[in-house]
Amino acid sequence: MRYVLNIAYDGTDFHGWQKTPNQRTVQQAIETALSRLMKRRTDVTGASRTDSGVHAYDQYAHFDSLKPLPRGMLLEGMNALLPADARVKDVFSAPAAFSARFSSLGKMYLYVISTLPVAMPILNRYSISVRKPLDVAAMKQACRVFVGRHDFSAFRAASCCARSPVKTIDTCSLLCRSHNIYIVVQARSFMQYMVRNLAGAILYAGLGKLRAGDISAIMATRDRRQAPPTAPAKGLFLVKMFYPAGRLKKLPLRETQV
Repeated sequence: MRYVLNIAYDGTDFHGWQKTPNQRTVQQAIETALSRLMKRRTDVTGASRTDSGVHAYDQYAHFDSLKPLPRGMLLEGMNALLPADARVKDVFSAPAAFSARFSSLGKMYLYVISTLPVAMPILNRYSISVRKPLDVAAMKQACRVFVGRHDFSAFRAASCCARSPVKTIDTCSLLCRSHNIYIVVQARSFMQYMVRNLAGAILYAGLGKLRAGDISAIMATRDRRQAPPTAPAKGLFLVKMFYPAGRLKKLPLRETQV
């Protein structure tokens, strides 16, 4: 039977999602807790390989079990065993062919910029602080450059292993709420550091260092060296994964022996 965990985590003290030798990762934390609960080694496959320091509100991961498992036992058991900066929000069953990664229809990221005149310590882990005036209209124009199907070679990491740099951005927009500016980006898939690289360019537009036309020209070069620096990881959140309707079914709460 295939099960799917809906996971949230504070990425500050994790070395990203994917297991890495001698590093604290979210995948390792999930697998360690799940293996203890299941009393046997249990591997999980994650939906998105978030980078070191990136947070998630809506990450998913699937695993298989030979026996039926109740939602209550998995929720309570996993959250009792996980560290405080990671939690399982819900548990679903899925068809055997379902993949948390490859069955996804898309994902949405949020990048948070705080414009408070004094950087607040309580926000430091979850946003970047910009105390200079930002041109919101210029940032919105920059966002529009990225919408659509483009070759994003100038906005991919040097270590990225994606087969193709051509991606389709469905949404790239700006929301302003009080002293926060949110960059919202949605696509079927992204390359390594891609959202943070887009955020870096949008931020440069807000600071008056680039215009929308400059960003288009940079994208045409397909040269990462021509683009602005990568925005810090701490401002980035994976906020939504999209899957076909009806593929994930919520489990009953009844007790079942593992």
